[in-house]
Amino acid sequence: MPDFWLERYKITHRVEGLGNGLLKEMAKTLEESIPKINAKITAIEMSKKKLTTIAREKLYQEQLKAEINKVLKKTYEELGDTVKAQSIELAREAPDITNTIMNKSLGKINFGVPTITMKQATAWFESTLIEGTAFNDWMSKLSENLSSRIVQEVRQSMVLKESAKETTQRLIKAVDASKHGANAISRTALHQAYSHGEFKYFEKNEKRTSYYRFIAEMDHKTTPLCSSLHLKEFDNLDDVPVPPLHMRCRSHVHAIPKGFEDIRGRQVSRIGNEVEFLDPKTSHHDMIQSWVDSKDPNKHKFAMEALGKTRFDLVKKGKLKVEKLYYHGELRTVKELKGLL
Repeated sequence: MPDFWLERYKITHRVEGLGNGLLKEMAKTLEESIPKINAKITAIEMSKKKLTTIAREKLYQEQLKAEINKVLKKTYEELGDTVKAQSIELAREAPDITNTIMNKSLGKINFGVPTITMKQATAWFESTLIEGTAFNDWMSKLSENLSSRIVQEVRQSMVLKESAKETTQRLIKAVDASKHGANAISRTALHQAYSHGEFKYFEKNEKRTSYYRFIAEMDHKTTPLCSSLHLKEFDNLDDVPVPPLHMRCRSHVHAIPKGFEDIRGRQVSRIGNEVEFLDPKTSHHDMIQSWVDSKDPNKHKFAMEALGKTRFDLVKKGKLKVEKLYYHGELRTVKELKGLL
């Protein structure tokens, strides 16, 4: 029978794949905005020559920002519509996907599968928040940030009297930098969508569920918040923290059906580009300690990325245990650690 933990991890991987697909679409859409922005710059350059120096410069800056804002507003609206459509679709499909995982890995458990209508999914998406901010507001912020970055790059290009080709290179650089923010928002929105549908499934079958287990994907990118919740179990669904807990969060929750209380499986950890499956009871501290103790240089490198060289050396030389490096889920500073020696 397929491994319950592995099957759920595959879903996380598929959601990441959707995010990668969206990133390609976003990159293409953003890159297509560059010629439009260049055309606006050229048109404004032509019109400003008819004015005096002071009036020309003031009008140029105002028009430049206004025209760039128009182009980017439309671009980010298109991006937002794409993310919204995929998120709504994923939220609606999540209960069926979750049910398939449960039946495939645990045997036919006859859980109920809720139906999420288009209207319900749309209302949820439009009201949900990512780190306290609505999705559309995030997209507006991204648009404004890129607009400001482009205006700054164009100004610098003018001061340096650069060619049109050099100005275009600056625009490409600004757009490339903005892709990271758009990618973070889209991935988090997709994760939130799947989690929403999954929790609707949990709600439908709450009376037939024994407990809920929080699962963090453990590696050097895992936040103190998620690592502190890793493997924590909750008797009541209302008490369970609903992932994503932060931007780019990869955590999820398992619902353990009654009669399967002793279910065991494997948890996921990333070593570079490799995926490693560990015992589900391996704590964050024990996992890093195993990397430090390993003879594999790749795991040493990974532990060093997670801890920093000084902390890694302190553990490797046996001066401190990994658990001593943390206080309330946060890494202690090197200065604080020296006080413990």
